[in-house]
Amino acid sequence: MDKIANIFSHIQNTQKRGNSFIRIPSSKIIQNILNCLFIEGYIKGFSFVSNGKNSFYICHLSSSGYQSTGTSFEQTGIQKIIRISKPRKRIYTNIKDLQKVKRGLGTLLLSTSNGILTDRDARFLKKGGEILGLIF
Repeated sequence: MDKIANIFSHIQNTQKRGNSFIRIPSSKIIQNILNCLFIEGYIKGFSFVSNGKNSFYICHLSSSGYQSTGTSFEQTGIQKIIRISKPRKRIYTNIKDLQKVKRGLGTLLLSTSNGILTDRDARFLKKGGEILGLIF
């Protein structure tokens, strides 16, 4: 089973239901993905919980909708999260082919030699890699 696709669908379904908390099984790659989502503002935060044999993350999702930022409205929360590269069909990109998502309003998650990065960080570091997912 694809762990990343499972987490993506779990986050999207929880967001659509309007719940603000989600429990996600822990792993290093999930921690890195949650860290990227937190830095980009798609989630409010996450914390690690361990109770003996089981360990997981409690993730606090941002409410989806529109938020006023003075003179304009800004879309908040995760509207859509899609798994691009799959276990049987890996999709890679180099820095030259890396384009902005939704004119800069979306985010690509890339697995690079520097770890999991957003498309903005990958462009800054001039790193390509496997495209894990698309968030907008």
